[in-house]
Amino acid sequence: MALAVKHKLFDYVKRISQEIESNAEQNESKVTISAGGNSNYQQMAEQFIANQQYDKAVQLLTAGKQYDQALQMCVDHDVMISEELSNQILKDKESAKY
Repeated sequence: MALAVKHKLFDYVKRISQEIESNAEQNESKVTISAGGNSNYQQMAEQFIANQQYDKAVQLLTAGKQYDQALQMCVDHDVMISEELSNQILKDKESAKY
């Protein structure tokens, strides 16, 4: 993933992050993202932001559970909040209650 970010291969970064999320869901286990994991998502999101690919940055911030920052980016850059995105945020918020 770091290599894809380094060489600005954003489609690969997106695919890798989607694969990580998909594997976690298939295993039906909660993946706790370590502080290092969050910084990786943040770092990748910053690359997308630098290239004005805000929708992809929002996806990565959401994957890194940086919901406030992701939602603020939606507001600031007119990124549409998809049903999938809202479901993911709500699902994680609900599971955090229990």
